[in-house]
Amino acid sequence: DIVEQVVDQLSVCCSRLDGAFPDGQIQPQNQNLIKANQATAAFRDFEDVRLNILAIWSKRYRSFLQSHHQQDGVTSYQTDKNQTDSLRVMIRLGLIVSIVIELCRNLENTGRSLEAITREFPTSAMDRYQSISTLLSIDVRSSKEKSVKSQSLWISTYT
Repeated sequence: DIVEQVVDQLSVCCSRLDGAFPDGQIQPQNQNLIKANQATAAFRDFEDVRLNILAIWSKRYRSFLQSHHQQDGVTSYQTDKNQTDSLRVMIRLGLIVSIVIELCRNLENTGRSLEAITREFPTSAMDRYQSISTLLSIDVRSSKEKSVKSQSLWISTYT
């Protein structure tokens, strides 16, 4: 029940990311800005998943405590051993639930990071042109610098 919620939400996120970025690269492509925003926004739903998990765990823990308070009148070695075993199980389950909640929180943060990346996508043809020209000018400058460095290295080596 708890893991199913996480798996279902992760499946939604993955399918939306696949629709927005079919080649697996998180970059503007085929005018995918709207799909990219929808895909990254799907990660926000992990907050709801976390809250649902907490509600489920709270109900189950409350029923566990109520069932053990009703057995307090009976005192025997077997009852004490059963209570100890069931308490160990509850502690282990609590740790597992805590790990799942932390996983959901990290997935939500991943979505926020992806949202920040997609906010930088160019939104118009002019933005795309400026982005491309900026990238090209960086590449040209860096290749010129490499060329000058390699020429000076060659000159210093052979003179």
